[in-house]
Amino acid sequence: MTYRVCDNGKPSLCDTSIFIIIVAAPADAPAAALAKAADPAELQSDGSYKIRFVFTIRNTGNTNLKDVMINDDLRITFPAPTSWTVESITASGTLVANTQFNGATDMQLLQVLSTLDQGRKDSVSIVLRVQSNGQFGPFFNQATWKAKNMNDDRAINGSSKPGRDPEANTNGPTSFNFQPMSAIGLAKSAAEPKLEINGSYTVTYTLIVRNMGNTDLNNVSLTDDLARVFRTPQSFRIVGNVTASGSLTPNPDFNGTTDPALLIAGSSSIASDRQDSVRFTVNITPNKTFGTFDNLAETRATAAVTGLQVSDLSTNGNLADPDGNGRPDESVATPVVLSPTSLRIPGGFSPNGDGVNDRFVIGNVGNDKIHLEVYNRWGNVVYKSSEYKNDWNGTCNLGLHFEKTCQMARTTISSSIRRQERSTSTLSP
Repeated sequence: MTYRVCDNGKPSLCDTSIFIIIVAAPADAPAAALAKAADPAELQSDGSYKIRFVFTIRNTGNTNLKDVMINDDLRITFPAPTSWTVESITASGTLVANTQFNGATDMQLLQVLSTLDQGRKDSVSIVLRVQSNGQFGPFFNQATWKAKNMNDDRAINGSSKPGRDPEANTNGPTSFNFQPMSAIGLAKSAAEPKLEINGSYTVTYTLIVRNMGNTDLNNVSLTDDLARVFRTPQSFRIVGNVTASGSLTPNPDFNGTTDPALLIAGSSSIASDRQDSVRFTVNITPNKTFGTFDNLAETRATAAVTGLQVSDLSTNGNLADPDGNGRPDESVATPVVLSPTSLRIPGGFSPNGDGVNDRFVIGNVGNDKIHLEVYNRWGNVVYKSSEYKNDWNGTCNLGLHFEKTCQMARTTISSSIRRQERSTSTLSP
């Protein structure tokens, strides 16, 4: 650089000078910052959660960076029993995503080829599918990063801060939660009614209770008011005991009327994504009331995590969610068909004391009053009962006979039976 200096009074008096100014380049100061953000988790139909994490890294130094790496150990964030899978990973700019990243055995989000120029900001995005297994947070996650100065391989490193702005004045891990889902479903099926010899029907009901949420359910109740189904003049009784699987506790006092509770709610629970069954058998006396009888049961429970009350009315069949949409919103009554019956008069019996077919049993009597008269081949009455109870064992109570037993081997006997109609049966005792 050249300077010329002159005297203001005498312009001819001037001189010149040359001097050199050297401007040195600043020293390399590599630096970077990383932020990590968690999008709201999306609940999936199978009770899992899909969540996206965005890592934003910026080169805040005065030199380009190479070998940019981001490390994220998901084992710290999701300890057992929580589990996860990586559904996708993408990167922008000159960052190269490591498609083998799984957050456990391979915790590097980027390949070593990744670079980041001075002043540039790029990002990495991962999508996880998380099975919470009853764990809903809060969860905490903090990634680490490292890189090298492009000019001299000087290494730098740091940790992520929460949010999307790497230069924000914040520090610490990124936190997030999962919103629990609580739902219960109920299905009910009925076996084919079995016609008994006395004209009653025996039916076995099976109820499937399914926890369709991802949190355990406590205080599970199950009610079935049979008195609303089988009304007077019909009558019914519970046969045997109520049985239940899993952690459901059957109520031994269930009778379908004064006590319609099939379970002891205080000691009944069902784990997330599990189904258990309840079974009971009822004997129904139609008393000339036949047709189709629809039945609905109801279940209620309390979510273990949130205390939310959930309930469902039964749907017919063995599937609590027949359309598989994850919502137990179906409610279809379970039908039982009781067909009309007529008296069933046996063609014979063998009162020989062997325990097989020793009684003259008239079927389908129900609560009807039966008048029975038995005649021998000569037309003489040898047995008579005005309120027959299916208890005749071949012993005569009228007419001439040896001792008390009608000793008439291979002898044809006629019986006159009066219900509302009159019928005759020929027997060989």
